[in-house]
Amino acid sequence: YAALKNVPADDVQTQVNGLVAEVGLTEKRHVIVRKLSGGQKRKLSVAIALIGNSRVVFLDEPTSGMDPYSRRFTWNVLQQNRADRVIVLTTHFMDEADLLGDRIAIMADGRLVCAGTSLFLKNLYGAGYNLTLVKADGSSSTEIVLFIRQFVAEASVLSTVGSELVVQLPSASTGAFPALLDGLDSHLTALRVVEYGISVTTLEQVFLRIAHQSKQTFNPLYRRTSDADLSEWRASRMGPDARGSKRVAAPVAGRPTTGHASTSFGAQYVALVQKRFRCSKRDKKGWVFMIGIPIAFLVILAFLPSINVASYLPWYKKGSAADLANFETCRAVVGTSTGDVRGCIFGIPPPSQRTCVSLGAPCQGGFGVRCPDESLSSCSDVQVEFGSANTSYPFCSSVPGFMASKSACIHDWFSHCSVSGACNATACCDATDAAVSPFAPCSSCEANRWPCFQGTGCLRKADAKLQGVINTFLAALVIVIGFAFVPASVVVFPVKERHPHQNAKYQQVACGTSVLAYWMSLWTHDVLGTLVPVAVAVGLLPLYSSYRGDVESMVAALALFVVHVMTVLPAAYLISMRFTNHSAAQTSVLVVGLVTGALVSIFSFLCRLVDFQLVHTLTLSQLDTNYLRWVYLVFPGYQLSDGLFQIGMRKYGNPYGSSSTNWFTATSCPASKSCWASTKDPTCCVAQAFEFNVAGRSLIYGLVEIFLLSAWVLYADRHKPPPPSSSSSGPLVVAADPPHLVDGDVVAEAARVARGAAASDAILLRKVHKQYDDNKVALQSLSLGIPKGECFGYLGINGAGKSTTMQILNGFLAASSGAVTVAGLDVRTQLRAARRHIGYCPQFDALHDTLTVAEELELYARLKGMADVRLAVEEKLRQFELEPFRSTLTRGLSGGNKRKVSTAIALLGNPAVLLLDEPSTGMDPAARRRMWDVLVDVLATKSCSILLTTHSMEECQALCSRIGILVSGQLKCLGSAQHLKHKFGRGFTLDIRLGTTTTPSTTAAYVGTDGGVSSKVTAADMERTCMDAGMYERWDKIVRGTGDSGWVLRHYLDNEGGVPSDVWRHWWMLEDMGADLEAFVTQELPLASLVEHHAEHFRYHVPKSSGHTLTSLFSLMEEGAVGVPIEQYSLSDTTLEEIFNGMAAGQEEEREAVHGVHRHLLNASSIQAVTSYHRTSSMTRLRESDRL
Repeated sequence: YAALKNVPADDVQTQVNGLVAEVGLTEKRHVIVRKLSGGQKRKLSVAIALIGNSRVVFLDEPTSGMDPYSRRFTWNVLQQNRADRVIVLTTHFMDEADLLGDRIAIMADGRLVCAGTSLFLKNLYGAGYNLTLVKADGSSSTEIVLFIRQFVAEASVLSTVGSELVVQLPSASTGAFPALLDGLDSHLTALRVVEYGISVTTLEQVFLRIAHQSKQTFNPLYRRTSDADLSEWRASRMGPDARGSKRVAAPVAGRPTTGHASTSFGAQYVALVQKRFRCSKRDKKGWVFMIGIPIAFLVILAFLPSINVASYLPWYKKGSAADLANFETCRAVVGTSTGDVRGCIFGIPPPSQRTCVSLGAPCQGGFGVRCPDESLSSCSDVQVEFGSANTSYPFCSSVPGFMASKSACIHDWFSHCSVSGACNATACCDATDAAVSPFAPCSSCEANRWPCFQGTGCLRKADAKLQGVINTFLAALVIVIGFAFVPASVVVFPVKERHPHQNAKYQQVACGTSVLAYWMSLWTHDVLGTLVPVAVAVGLLPLYSSYRGDVESMVAALALFVVHVMTVLPAAYLISMRFTNHSAAQTSVLVVGLVTGALVSIFSFLCRLVDFQLVHTLTLSQLDTNYLRWVYLVFPGYQLSDGLFQIGMRKYGNPYGSSSTNWFTATSCPASKSCWASTKDPTCCVAQAFEFNVAGRSLIYGLVEIFLLSAWVLYADRHKPPPPSSSSSGPLVVAADPPHLVDGDVVAEAARVARGAAASDAILLRKVHKQYDDNKVALQSLSLGIPKGECFGYLGINGAGKSTTMQILNGFLAASSGAVTVAGLDVRTQLRAARRHIGYCPQFDALHDTLTVAEELELYARLKGMADVRLAVEEKLRQFELEPFRSTLTRGLSGGNKRKVSTAIALLGNPAVLLLDEPSTGMDPAARRRMWDVLVDVLATKSCSILLTTHSMEECQALCSRIGILVSGQLKCLGSAQHLKHKFGRGFTLDIRLGTTTTPSTTAAYVGTDGGVSSKVTAADMERTCMDAGMYERWDKIVRGTGDSGWVLRHYLDNEGGVPSDVWRHWWMLEDMGADLEAFVTQELPLASLVEHHAEHFRYHVPKSSGHTLTSLFSLMEEGAVGVPIEQYSLSDTTLEEIFNGMAAGQEEEREAVHGVHRHLLNASSIQAVTSYHRTSSMTRLRESDRL
């Protein structure tokens, strides 16, 4: 992409190396792109967008699928490369928009709802403070709200999602906050509250408020369906007994409550056939390849004129009516009185005794040869003997008495015998079938079944056969070329379904779909589709000269077409398994079909047409006929070509004897007679169309291959080798941490699994190890059990091994060692039964581009054997607010709506185990909360276990009762969110966002610029400014490119030779404000340390050893930070995201430094266990001056 953007060749490597390091892909720089995780591919996409100094950059959810630690790489890359660019960024992470966006616009239903700075939107849509509480099991929301109203009477419930309760507090009630917080601290246990936090209106709350208003204003159909509405709808569908049932927990009548039913083979087959036809009816390109192109070739062939060999042979060039008149003149000169020259040869010897000597016809000396004594009863004798002689002499020029001019004489290929009398000359040439036969009347040709030349005379027997051979072969060749597009069309669909980023086939197999049902559904559709070109081919067959008026030939050709189609289909399916790109597969199959069908047929034809001696006992035609042909017949294309050719040529072959019987017409052959133009004559007998040497051998080969290739397809699919780099053939590499570095909870879980205490768990992994061919270890002795009814949060950065675990549980990957069970069933030996209990939402949406949302859900409902398919589909459409998109093709959905469909598919059938791989990626905050509602209802049944991978720490806290963080294939910690905070929390986190108080003109005076945006500041200018201001440490930051912001300016100096003046002024202003903040923190919080710094955003760690509490810190920020330009701040205990980032710092792929992040404070090995702390309070507010 650097080359495409015209980056100078000398700068390409520099820019590539710089961006690879900036986005955190240093360890992956030489890895094939397809082997990168989803988040790593997003990093690469960002680098591609930025390379080449593009001035306008569009980034569509660039951090979607990235873990929180990786997102910080991207934030820094965008901040570092924002100068002199316009960057348009779409995102569903509100903190990302808040940090990066100079202006923020929110759209709803295609309309721009609002736009402005983050502060403007918060002021415009803010309505006070939000008190967020995380409830324990059995906690009553009503009781908590009543308790809060004892302190703030105007408190109202904003939302309740999962275990999260959000209460809105008016701005005027800030005076009651200290008492409220103290009351909550003393009643946490009684109220069964795990943790709480308080904040002013966040950008996410702004988004949710706008989204709610927009649904009611712009799209009433897209409003959130209430529980009452959904229950009422279910009741109307299921009867009065269903009223009041929960919207998800209540099972649909007639289906199991855990796991879906074992669907019959017939039901699966019908569902898959219906899917295939629905997809194909919207695939116009597929129909063109399968039907349009073959028919086009057939139609063109029907209107192409036949090749007339007489037009290319010299002895027919004067075969016009004038030549017949000249022939009559020559006959008069001879003095023959009979009506035909043949009448004068009544006295010559029998054909077997005719020689030039017996006829008194010594050869003319001018030819340099002697007339042979052998028989001249056939043309071939003369041709062999005189093949090297000059054959252009006219017949009459060598016969005394023929006085006509040379141009008026009849040319004769074999007229080398000079005789003294006209009758003897005629007899000699008649013996070689030369002089008379080309000029017999056309009626004589028809009577003898010989082809007629231009309506004036008969073709010689040899030339007639040559003409038939060429026309028949060309017809067969064109047909084979047209039908080569049939397998090229059918190979596309199975490859698309297996594409790594779609994987729709695996999703169907994960539902327990039979492999046989899957391939039979494709075969059924493809056979029925190809019947159209087959029917057209058979219908147009009588228009081709070699097949006119021959029913037997048409029946044999029909059999050939049908067998050919049924042979190439499994061959195409087999080839499809070697491809992941459908375009490459289609091209490859087409090329293979043309080579093995057309080119091989041409080569074989030329071997027989242009014959020569290879060795003493073998000619080229014998090599082809006796040896190569039997190899070529393995190829379906050659089978069709050879079969059609032999059917068309059988009338030109040697006739059967009088005892032969044609079984097709049930007639015997009374006499031997060739059928040159027709087989209607009952006395005409030719080789049978189904004879082995005609169409029989092609049919036999094809039928055998149908069964062999079909069996091969089923075997290959059921015993397919692992994908590239998915398994290891070498010794296992185990690089686990030393025992003293393994977390105690992880050790305890492994012991629980080892002693069998987890045997009844819904998901069980026992010492699972996964190693790839390149010795990359994805999982290291993973032992984990997930009991029934638990939602387990499976966290880790991109490439940590989360998706690998999912694929092992689904049976798509085989573990290198260890045991895996799902719902008590061994995945290795009882895979299909285990899959009936699994609902799977893959990392990449496994949807069909040409199915609508309703059709997609219907497909999986049928595959899972649900009793009321329509009810199940309607239920999921309502739950996930997909009703407006019911008839929308899935390829037209946004990323978030696609994730909704994928999650809905996983929930169909009430599975006992849900494997959700980043289900909320790409969803907006409102959609995420709606999905949380659905999952909470599923968990309420206590019959479903969920393994959830996500990059949203908020989602984990709302849904998961336990959380595990995976680093380089190993569990680093395990427990509830609160337990992890208690164990790894080190104090408090202070997040501060600075505002702007210094005017641009004042800053310009400080740094010595005129305020222009086009000028650049050199290194010398910056050094002089720093020295004049006495701020040597700032110049040191720039020179070393270290610190919290110096790397930004160093980047410009290294790559552009100077810093834009506006960037320089902005940096200086931030340094001024940062200095004021640092002075405040140093004075008031001397033990605090800077953990992270991104532009205006600062994050400090305040150890508990400082003696501060949340209440004292809140008072300090409210009353003590008066002179510091703080726009927004928050206080909290160590967050789950901080713990995650600390663990992620040890990942192998994340060893490079991250600008603005102090790794020594995040390193997992430095996180120490601390005493339990029973509350988490987050207090975030805007300064009153900014709010006003």
